[in-house]
Amino acid sequence: MARLNGWHIALCALALCLDGGCDRGAKAGGRPRVAYVTNGIDSFWVIASGLAGVYLQKQIPSVLANNLAVEAIYERIPELTTRLQAEADTLLTGAPDLLQRFYSSNTRASLAAVSPAWSYLVDFRAERERRMAPFREVTTYLSDADRLKLTDLQAIVSEKFELDVQYSLQRMLKVWVPLHAVPAVVLMGLLVVHVAAVLLF
Repeated sequence: MARLNGWHIALCALALCLDGGCDRGAKAGGRPRVAYVTNGIDSFWVIASGLAGVYLQKQIPSVLANNLAVEAIYERIPELTTRLQAEADTLLTGAPDLLQRFYSSNTRASLAAVSPAWSYLVDFRAERERRMAPFREVTTYLSDADRLKLTDLQAIVSEKFELDVQYSLQRMLKVWVPLHAVPAVVLMGLLVVHVAAVLLF
């Protein structure tokens, strides 16, 4: 992780140097200004996305390690979600009408598919509280035996929510890689062209 962060910092510094060199070249009446504007935009994007990547690589592992009990491989999360819904359907088989209605109207839809959200990087506790609140409301109307079913259902919903958070945070890292890597490669190519132009002309 430290080595990767060092690479990001070095690349950001390189982008700043190239951006500054382009700006001086434009002022001196060198290559067409549109080329330097393009270089500047690419440099800015590499710097911004690189700094964002450093933040994500520090923040996401901390959130996953300290706040979630469930760990899952990104590619398997949709499959695990489907299993949870099947498990909940089996659990509620033969349950009283009140519990069946509660499950159908408040819970089953949330188990149908992964529900990612960018906001989970900042705070997911409010959403967890929102999903758990209906369970506290309905429990007073159930018998002791049915409350056990409700507790098991709540555990399934809690696990599904943590899978949503896992999927959301891991997806951020996967989306970030091409958004940063492709412009970074372009920037390196521009640097080669820039150095060659300085040496040859």
